Amino acid sequence: MMMAARAAAAPHVAAVAALIKSLKLQIPFELTKQQLLEPSSVDLIADFDPAGPYPIITGGRVNAFKAVNGFDPNDPNQITDLTWSGRTFTSITLEWTATGDDGAVGQASLYHLRYSLNPINESNWLLATKATGVPAPAVQGTGEYFTVGNLACGTTYYFALKAFDEWGNGPLSNVKSATTRAPLCPQSYCSGEEMRCSWEGTCGAGGCCVYECHPDPSCLGPDPCPSGACNCL
Repeated sequence: MMMAARAAAAPHVAAVAALIKSLKLQIPFELTKQQLLEPSSVDLIADFDPAGPYPIITGGRVNAFKAVNGFDPNDPNQITDLTWSGRTFTSITLEWTATGDDGAVGQASLYHLRYSLNPINESNWLLATKATGVPAPAVQGTGEYFTVGNLACGTTYYFALKAFDEWGNGPLSNVKSATTRAPLCPQSYCSGEEMRCSWEGTCGAGGCCVYECHPDPSCLGPDPCPSGACNCL
């Protein structure tokens, strides 16, 4: 009987999740789940033992009215000071000041940080790559920072941030561009007698210069290995 009740609960929970999303279409999944699990969203039932053989995480039954009754339409203040403070061949470190929950008051619930090769706006926000591992927001006014890694060398990226309250309200921050470092690579060098290596214009692993080598009678002997070449034939 308990298993049947649990199976029957699934469509009810899904319906309440859809109801929550109808209030704020772009509410992140994490916050929809959080609203469903809030004690204020359920009718507590003593027989639902969270430690029993069929645990119910909330200890109660979802209540659609309670789940949406506390909807808050107020946005956190927009983050306007997103900037970059450091870069390597494959990473950019970003900094900003934490905003509140309602305007500048309180503490936001969730950050989403996204980046793209093109400028970011509200219409293409969800198409940009979502950074993983971004920490939860700190108290309003706190200086925040995060390093986005696994980027391509010598490439310009655009970054934007949203600080969401518990209902998924959160305006887009200012958009900041930053370019990862690129090595200073000479256009070519002689790797040996009658052999010239020419820079391909791309960055290899760890920011190394990448060269393609071809026969060249003008090379009478090897040149010193260029700084940043990493591998000299």
